[in-house]
Amino acid sequence: GASRYAGLGKSKVVIETTNDDPSSSPIMGSLKSRVFRAGSWTLIGNVAKLAIQVLSSLITTRIFEPQVFGLAATSMALYVMICFLSDIGLGQAVFRSPNGENRSFLNTVWTLRQLQGWFVWTLCAGFAAILYLANSWGWLPRNSVYASPILPAVIVVTAFSVVILSLQSMKAWVLNRTLNLRRITFIELIAQLVSVVFIISVGWMTHSIWAFIAGGLVASVVKTLLSHIWLRGPTDRLGWDHDALRELIHFGKWILLSSSVTGLTINGDRLLLAGLVNPSALGYYSIASNIAATVEGFANPLISNVMMPALSEGARKNPDRFSNTVFRIRWILDSAMIGAAGFLFATGTWVIHLLYDARYSQAGWMLQLLSFIPILSRYNLAQSAYLALGRPNYLVAINLVTLVSLFSIVPLLFYTFGISGAILGIAFHKAPSVFLIVWLNRKHQLNNLLLEVAVLGAWPIGWLAGLALVAAFSHSWFAA
Repeated sequence: GASRYAGLGKSKVVIETTNDDPSSSPIMGSLKSRVFRAGSWTLIGNVAKLAIQVLSSLITTRIFEPQVFGLAATSMALYVMICFLSDIGLGQAVFRSPNGENRSFLNTVWTLRQLQGWFVWTLCAGFAAILYLANSWGWLPRNSVYASPILPAVIVVTAFSVVILSLQSMKAWVLNRTLNLRRITFIELIAQLVSVVFIISVGWMTHSIWAFIAGGLVASVVKTLLSHIWLRGPTDRLGWDHDALRELIHFGKWILLSSSVTGLTINGDRLLLAGLVNPSALGYYSIASNIAATVEGFANPLISNVMMPALSEGARKNPDRFSNTVFRIRWILDSAMIGAAGFLFATGTWVIHLLYDARYSQAGWMLQLLSFIPILSRYNLAQSAYLALGRPNYLVAINLVTLVSLFSIVPLLFYTFGISGAILGIAFHKAPSVFLIVWLNRKHQLNNLLLEVAVLGAWPIGWLAGLALVAAFSHSWFAA
């Protein structure tokens, strides 16, 4: 549908709307019902993605050597880090802004995304060139991942995904804003499935890391094409609306600071370990980390794709009930994540033994230590709540504390206790930021002592369930 708005200083008011397109028309029904539908589609998508990921991991670990996963993990971590360093919160702005479905606003966002995509790829290529020169001059530890001669080229090719994804249609973001996630979920699954088939097919013939890297590009191409072909709505066009740009810059300046720190934080584990251990050891860690991340893999899409738009709408329309909405979400989210942490702790070594061959046995004890991550990661919801409240500056402080904690605790524990100490530090490095979140929550009545204590009971429940599963499986296996 087409819409027109008038700019009044920093504010804009929609004055005319025609709803000739389903993707841009108002979604009928209560926020609660839309959240339920969106959450259902997100969970369905996550279960399907997990199944594809597990199947892919089982096959690819038998095709590729452990060092391939170490190199791929490092290149992806560097790519994602640089993406965060240039993030100005365009997606969050579309979700939060009252003009988030206006064509001039969306065209401006689409234009900025493409400029951002090329900028990120250029930065990645520049970093790869510096890495190549540093390695040529002997400045890098000889046995580290960074010393691999192929890593710079892998980084350059991996990072080109950002250019492809920058062309993705804004229709996907509008559907996400309105919590209409059915087709978006299918697009994600199709892209992942096509990528996995490509990696396995080409990897089986070549056993080369380039099959792995090219698979990521294939997924980006499929996702971008389907967003234009399958999603209904107006065609995206280049645009440059000064009022929209002013609004995006005003909101995005804090997101840029926060995301810059976040990029270093969420990828800092692999970046640190890449300079401390060899590619095989990082490959073991990557396998364990990917399994541990399945908990966040369920939670984070719910937070970003469902809860963030829902909280933003709640903050706009029912600010007095905002804290109650957050508490209702947390009772479910926190209990699930803590219970999953207990389950992973009980089953970690067994899962690795069950799924992978003896080459990857070292990932078992790593997975047990990493199982504690979801206990602290459940506080990620607070950051979405702060964005919904228009407090992106809070995220800067939280992520700075997390970053300092990661880059101080992990090296200290590594040089004191070895790789096991480093991984334990990774598992608990978010602890200092939790205290800051609790303090910030006081300003908005978002603390609940009963909730904080009660949800911890989910850990022993998950742990006992994991022990029961291992015992039952072992008994069945022994009996067989």
